[in-house]
Amino acid sequence: MAKKVSLDRRIELHLLDKPYVKVTSLIDVRYVDEALVTWKGTKQNYPQLGLLLAIDLSCNKLTGEIPEELNSLEELVALNLSRNFFTGKILQKIGHLRQLEVLDLSRNKFSGSIPTSLSELTFLSILDLSYNDLSGKIPTSTQLQSFDPSSFSHNRGLCGPPISPNCSMVEPPPRKPAVGGEEYCDEFMKWFHTGMGLGFAVGFWGFCSVMFFKRSWRHSYYRYMDNAKDWVYVSFVLLKARFVRRIKALSTR
Repeated sequence: MAKKVSLDRRIELHLLDKPYVKVTSLIDVRYVDEALVTWKGTKQNYPQLGLLLAIDLSCNKLTGEIPEELNSLEELVALNLSRNFFTGKILQKIGHLRQLEVLDLSRNKFSGSIPTSLSELTFLSILDLSYNDLSGKIPTSTQLQSFDPSSFSHNRGLCGPPISPNCSMVEPPPRKPAVGGEEYCDEFMKWFHTGMGLGFAVGFWGFCSVMFFKRSWRHSYYRYMDNAKDWVYVSFVLLKARFVRRIKALSTR
């Protein structure tokens, strides 16, 4: 059992026997230098969180900004905060995490520019900053320019390699929430409703015009409607009679 320490100096995480743990809120902790982790019934004590290697808080509903204290985890190898509601800017000193190999901040609401210190992460092999509100020029480095453009996609204000040859001097338009295909969907629905209205109007008045000017067609149409009405009436009467007979048969048993 781990030794007792003050509550603001220890975090105890009970990881259940599940692939992952859902986190629904952030707890404001001033200093954390010890963690007691229970994993499949085995407790392990980490006296220094600076030696933590991986953090995965993806697919939750976390909000707010990334705490600056994250920069002190110098041995961190993987950081995944994707699919949350984080806001604010990416940590300016994220380049201090020299050992970082995996960084996934996609599908959040980060804004501002990509910090230049990100180009100092020489071991970075997986990067995903897509679906945010980032803007400005992508920092220049052999490492960042080697990633696929999809790593930076759906950030309206980003420019520069690898997503574009260079940055225009024109200020980017006001950014909207990064929702894939939103503009296309709005445009499509506008034209769809317009076409549907025009089609109904043309079809309706075309039908009325034919019925008005073509007497034989008008008589045929009325005869068809009368036959349809008679068929519906007869079907209803027969169904009702069959239903009444069945009820009487059941009541006599």
